[in-house]
Amino acid sequence: MYCQNIEENKQINNQISIVDKQQQFTQNQQVQSPFLMNQKQDSQYPSSASDYKLISGLGSGYFGIVWKVQVLTGPHKGEFVAVKKIDMDKQTDSKMDEIRKKMLLLNVLNHPSLLPYKIAFVTGKELWVVFSIMDGGSMELLLKNMYTQGIKDINLLATIIKETLLGIEYLHQNNQIHRDIKSANILLDSEGKIALSDFGLTTKLKKNKKHNTAVGSVCWMAPEVLDDNIFYDTKADIWSLGITAYELAYGKPPHSECPTIKAVLNILNEDPPRLNKEDGWEDSFQEFIEACLQKEPAHRKTATELLQMKFFKLAKNKEYIKEKIIKKLDPLDKRIDPQVKTMAEQELKTSKSVSQNKIQWDFTESTENPDYMGDLDTQEGDSKINKKMQQFNAHRNDLASKQNGEKPNQKKCSENYDEFQLGEEEK
Repeated sequence: MYCQNIEENKQINNQISIVDKQQQFTQNQQVQSPFLMNQKQDSQYPSSASDYKLISGLGSGYFGIVWKVQVLTGPHKGEFVAVKKIDMDKQTDSKMDEIRKKMLLLNVLNHPSLLPYKIAFVTGKELWVVFSIMDGGSMELLLKNMYTQGIKDINLLATIIKETLLGIEYLHQNNQIHRDIKSANILLDSEGKIALSDFGLTTKLKKNKKHNTAVGSVCWMAPEVLDDNIFYDTKADIWSLGITAYELAYGKPPHSECPTIKAVLNILNEDPPRLNKEDGWEDSFQEFIEACLQKEPAHRKTATELLQMKFFKLAKNKEYIKEKIIKKLDPLDKRIDPQVKTMAEQELKTSKSVSQNKIQWDFTESTENPDYMGDLDTQEGDSKINKKMQQFNAHRNDLASKQNGEKPNQKKCSENYDEFQLGEEEK
């Protein structure tokens, strides 16, 4: 959908003023997703930045640092949660459009193998998105700190991969492609629960259509995603899962030692990776890897078909994960990437107080059905909260003009907002 500039959007939306918007959205009420409405024990989280205390950085994601935060008020006072802060002033119009669609998606995700979302609110120039804290950390951290040569416990591998695959199956059944499956996005909590996270690149698979935008982290990307001339669908996630399984088994993905361009060429031109038979892996695990890592997408099994494979008979429960992993872990703060710690410390020192005139951004209007995944990338889906997004953009630009003493640029955003995303080492 082509986006007009801000002044044109104001006219389309019947000249709704910023004052009207502030009156409507600065009430001290929380924004609850349909997911949370079905889980009352997760309700009533604060909707103001002043009601949270930033503790430390946990990691970095598609839109910035993910924080460990303590709730200061309300029924969840004292609880630790994770917060993703997004600085709106640093986002282009196309990124703002992308963020809006991702928030719509978070509103309707409802599966135990996907990271639970609590609340989202805008305070000052920042969007805060609050999640359950997964204090076991990511599988990537686990590989760096505990299993540097990979996880050799086949039951543990089967358990982690199965829980991840259940989340992928749910997304695929609802025509969503994750597009960034890797160990860094598989999280673990203190009770041994596994959850797939980071939906920054997740997109709707439109009816009878495929995608051809190359996004993701290079070493995990399927050949068809890297090839500009080939369209892809949910089978791209299956390839990424196979690479992630290989990564969990050996501690790193194939081609991780190569420069980006070399890695791309290897993925496109070489045979798919396979487990080393001399390492004595279970036949069922090798069969699973082969089922995922087929060059031709049509030859890969679906998520549902994969779950029926013999390999997953080896899977255990979260108590097994707790016994084998959680009890052996150092505190999360000691396992965080030093670079993330430094970034977080610098941000804490340089951050300025934000306005307490909260601009409440309501993401719950997409549907009343918590399981509805909807046409979030269509004009119909956009119209649900398009008016509020345009109001927020107008407010953002109004603030910029006041601060700079000049009229802000009124940019237009294109329909194709996806850009090629390199792996973490290239960002």
